[in-house]
Amino acid sequence: MCPRIIKMLLAGVIPFLLHNFFRPAQCFAGSPMKTFQNPILPGFHPDPSICRVGDDFYLTNSTFEIFPGLPISHSRDLVHWEQIGNALDRTSQIPLKGAPDGGGLYAPTIRYWKGKFYISCTNYNGRGGFVVSAENPAGPWSEPLWLNDWGMDGSLFFDDDGKVYYTKAAGGVDISQAELDIEAGKLLTPFKIIYTDKSEHDNEGPHLYKIKGRYYLMLAEGGTGTSHAEFIGRSHSPWGPFERCPYNPILTERDDPQSPIQCTGHGDLFETVDGSWWMVFLGVRPQDGKSVLGRETFLAPVTWTADGWPIVNGNHHMAVEMPAPHLKPFPVKKPQTVTRFKPQKLGPEWIYIRNVDPSNFSLTAHPGFLSIKAAKDSLSNTKEEPAFVGKRQTAFRFTARTAMRFHPAQEGEEAGLCVRSTDDNHYEVGVEFYQGKTQAFLRNTVKGNMFTLARQSLKSRDVQLELSGNESQYQFAWSPDGKEWNSLGASPSADLSKEKAGGYTGTEIGLYASANGKESPAYADFAWFQMLDGKGPETIALSPRPTPIPPPKPAGTVYEAEDSLLSGGAMTATDHDGFSGKGFVAGYLQGSGQKTAFTVNVPGEGNHQAVIRYGSSMGAEQALSLYVNGKFIQKVKFKPLENWDTWNNVTVELVLKKGANTVALQKDQGDGCVNLDYLAVQ
Repeated sequence: MCPRIIKMLLAGVIPFLLHNFFRPAQCFAGSPMKTFQNPILPGFHPDPSICRVGDDFYLTNSTFEIFPGLPISHSRDLVHWEQIGNALDRTSQIPLKGAPDGGGLYAPTIRYWKGKFYISCTNYNGRGGFVVSAENPAGPWSEPLWLNDWGMDGSLFFDDDGKVYYTKAAGGVDISQAELDIEAGKLLTPFKIIYTDKSEHDNEGPHLYKIKGRYYLMLAEGGTGTSHAEFIGRSHSPWGPFERCPYNPILTERDDPQSPIQCTGHGDLFETVDGSWWMVFLGVRPQDGKSVLGRETFLAPVTWTADGWPIVNGNHHMAVEMPAPHLKPFPVKKPQTVTRFKPQKLGPEWIYIRNVDPSNFSLTAHPGFLSIKAAKDSLSNTKEEPAFVGKRQTAFRFTARTAMRFHPAQEGEEAGLCVRSTDDNHYEVGVEFYQGKTQAFLRNTVKGNMFTLARQSLKSRDVQLELSGNESQYQFAWSPDGKEWNSLGASPSADLSKEKAGGYTGTEIGLYASANGKESPAYADFAWFQMLDGKGPETIALSPRPTPIPPPKPAGTVYEAEDSLLSGGAMTATDHDGFSGKGFVAGYLQGSGQKTAFTVNVPGEGNHQAVIRYGSSMGAEQALSLYVNGKFIQKVKFKPLENWDTWNNVTVELVLKKGANTVALQKDQGDGCVNLDYLAVQ
């Protein structure tokens, strides 16, 4: 072959192929784009919000219990993005101690106004709603201005007359709004309900826009599951009333269960410099009905009808491959596949679980290594801060590897690689001290039950570990030298999906060390971390697990909440699937009039004692009306608990007739929610 042709191939075609192999967006950043591939931000990137400043776009996402909070991504072509920082990268900004799975930071909104960037958000383990600001989106961002409000998904709108509006989900079916002093962080008016839609549930994620003189209110309805959808209305006033769009929902896949993208909604509408309109929104890519990567950020064009309504893609549906924006290509650096640990701090893409304890990590104790202390907290310690640091899983097919030096000396000390969904659902491949020996191991933790699936003895304190995955499973291996690999087995990825594990984050993959409840001087030294997206293993047989022993039930006959009759918009855990308590969460009561009814059978008439197991949040005592066979008996008070993964019991006395009885609980008023697990009748 001609040397000139070879040189052209090396300079052009081969780098192009490599670029497309390792990046989820299948288009070349340096050439004009005709189409692009969704999602634009794969993996754990839910609840996107976006703003444009000139030719530049800035986007942020929810982060829940993960630190640092609210990543800031930058692009100029809407397809290629680079993370330039995190809005909340100091523990003083983001109190997350005790945050449960799915707690923490919910649904930010990012806006630009008069030379400054603003983000509104809610921290359910802090003080509720807040606003931060920055002149440079890469940071630093200010300390939070707390708004003394606990509404959900608060959004900012800056009107032409200088007024600022704070619009939020008020719980259930209502959207409410108040005027805000943005610099002081003070609400200037009481909240007023501006929108109600009783035909849907979980109306949330509102955004207010002003387009061609009219105010448009857009919001997500139907919950974040398969009924998720985006609705819109318009008015001549920011306070409404809002005329409903006749083409609602303007974005949804609820009517196309075969679509490769599901649960679309929670969007943000915006205009580009060329006058075209687009929307970013969340969605999932289920594999056999399970969404392991969590909720991701998608992009779709928006068309306007002749009567002035926006519709995503002209038909409220979207696709994996779509026509690209007509914007100048934005070259970004290729993703770093290997991190070699140097004394400088880790990049903004590295994440921790809750507020990081800096004493657990060091880049200088052993130069050339990331040293992680075998901390007392384990990966399963609910609401604690384990010594874990990692990255979002962004591809179904991947291979993650690390080189580790670790010399455990007592039972319980371990370190290695982990793929995590929630505190109760994660897999590890690592090294531990067990029965007087240093061994490689594979462990699964599923719904709080721990299974050790394999152990193999090691001869050296230096080891390489591998965690790889494809669409259906994760595989685990170790090697003494990176050449000969020893398989430890395979585990199903579905058990870490949001449908099975709960939570809102998607999976994270990273490095950890733990002494599992003990004080320990041990450290694990990691030389490097490699993550190759697109390179995954072929499927093998899954490793068997022993049968778990179910937790004991209380005395008496137990009636599970998921078997009760729900009405008035009350939901089971399959509808509101972010919860991950120790038991199955059902009978989720939040809105006024929501009700759950149990059919209770007793052998004889008389007095009976009932124990109600529940979880409650939102920081206020709840009082539910108790009915027996349609007759009001009493108000039952449910004390506020720390978070959604905390449980308590309430005992009530019931007079029941022989045979079947209907025992019902109804939410009458007020903010807050009660999550019922079961009713045990003695």
